[in-house]
Amino acid sequence: MIRLFVFTCLVALSLSGKAQSEDEAILKPIRNLFEAMTLCDSTLAASCFTADAMLHGVKTNENGQASLKSFPASKFISIIGKPKAEKWHEPIWDIQIQQDDQLASVWVEYAFYLGNTFSHCGVDSFQLIQTANGWKIFALADTRRTEDCEVPQAIRKRYEAN
Repeated sequence: MIRLFVFTCLVALSLSGKAQSEDEAILKPIRNLFEAMTLCDSTLAASCFTADAMLHGVKTNENGQASLKSFPASKFISIIGKPKAEKWHEPIWDIQIQQDDQLASVWVEYAFYLGNTFSHCGVDSFQLIQTANGWKIFALADTRRTEDCEVPQAIRKRYEAN
């Protein structure tokens, strides 16, 4: 009976480790993208996306209705590569990952900082595909707002000017 219990625990830990490992593999291009944004590294940013990836921004217009702006990731990548007066920081939290086979969806809350100044917050929704070269982002949609932002205190302490 004890052997069965130990075996069951070991299998559960092994499966948990595999799931954690897969989650980290899925998150790798997302984390690399945010690092690329901070470093102004367009090469690292490009490695996170498929060649035909698209970005979509959802905002509420002055009439209170949703508006959508879409553009190729290549445009964003070129913007990332340009030197900036202040570093871009986009810390994330409340990470939710769903995966089926070679498709993954990641939903995160974020705050965006220009240097130590808060700019906006929202949600990033990533769609990823597993390729021979690892997980790649093929679509990214986000929301953006400047009010009703509940940024965790630890993030505020790290990024906001005192």
